[in-house]
Amino acid sequence: MPGTRDLTVMAEYECHSFWVADGGTRDNVEPASLGLPQDLASEIDSWEETYEATYVPEDPAASGFPNQDAERAFNVQGRKLAARTAGVLGHGWTV
Repeated sequence: MPGTRDLTVMAEYECHSFWVADGGTRDNVEPASLGLPQDLASEIDSWEETYEATYVPEDPAASGFPNQDAERAFNVQGRKLAARTAGVLGHGWTV
């Protein structure tokens, strides 16, 4: 679809979780910069902070969720936030 923009929602340490495709590259963008409602942007920030809290800078290999249930819950919440974001951004976006 011409004019469609692509947003990937993917948690990453020390970055925002939103990646916008632009000219063959992906730019890391702050969720609020996309004009999302404040409540949704705040929930996304909180979701990102949950992921960031699993980071162990002294030993990155030791980073991660304490168990599979916590990781699964994080992923479920991320999918919900991505779906809500897609609804807000509308037809000009793929999320």
